[in-house]
Amino acid sequence: MFYRIFIIAVMALSAVESSAQAVNQCALIQCDCAAINQGTWRNSCETRERNIKARCNASGGERVSACTIAGASAWPLTLQTVSAERTPTFLLDEDPLDNWMDEANSQLDALNFQMASSRDWTIGKLQEASWSQAIVSAVAWRDQLRNEWWLTSNSLRGEAKLDEDPVDEDRVAELLPNVDARIAELRRLREAVNNPGAEAFALINVLSSMEIEQLQVKAQLLAMIAQYEPSAEVWQQVARRSEGLFRQSGLTPNEQRRAAIDAVAEHYQAATAFDRAGNQRAALVAFDRAEEIKANPMVLAE
Repeated sequence: MFYRIFIIAVMALSAVESSAQAVNQCALIQCDCAAINQGTWRNSCETRERNIKARCNASGGERVSACTIAGASAWPLTLQTVSAERTPTFLLDEDPLDNWMDEANSQLDALNFQMASSRDWTIGKLQEASWSQAIVSAVAWRDQLRNEWWLTSNSLRGEAKLDEDPVDEDRVAELLPNVDARIAELRRLREAVNNPGAEAFALINVLSSMEIEQLQVKAQLLAMIAQYEPSAEVWQQVARRSEGLFRQSGLTPNEQRRAAIDAVAEHYQAATAFDRAGNQRAALVAFDRAEEIKANPMVLAE
């Protein structure tokens, strides 16, 4: 039953995604450089944006590299929640954006039902110590959470664009407690897996990645309503989690690489958020840490 529901959800969401992906992704690349106050960083951001657009166009849209030092509305970043695989539909022109939002809003309720099913299944299998089945449902839950954030974030920004207003603070205020509750629940689930086996360890890694991604969502929501200092503090928190994940025993080289990439992007986001908040000292500390890890990821092993 769980698998059938999951497949139906994927098929329904793919219709919404396909209409968004029909646009020229190269034209949507933007690193939000105007949001960066620090002149040297802004120049670096603009150079990076020009280069990745040129590479994308030269490859016929096959190569979409990521922004590095960038503003809060940048796309794409190396983060799973802002990856090149998730089209920034809020950047579409007015008519296609309006059509997309009609489709997207109709999908959110269905997706919420699917997430509830995946969550319940994950918790049930965890309580039974059925680690392999819990992993399958947790991965499905993680994918659904990513899709929910893609729909929600683009809907928030798209509505603001169409109305020519800032992002709706009331909607964000409603979302933040739910994100906090989800972060706390994922932490409890992760800590409840008390088994030395490989499958249990793999489940812990999935739950850890989900917790980290929800912290990314919280930081992005705060930035949307110009709460830059709190956003930066969350980015710092999640960067430290990614650094700790890198040092966790039993990770594959690819998993370690993913953790290092995330830590770099998160420190960069902390730097630009502190920059917007006017906290230049904290911004420089975060920027220097991102540069250090980028130059030598093995510093995370120390």
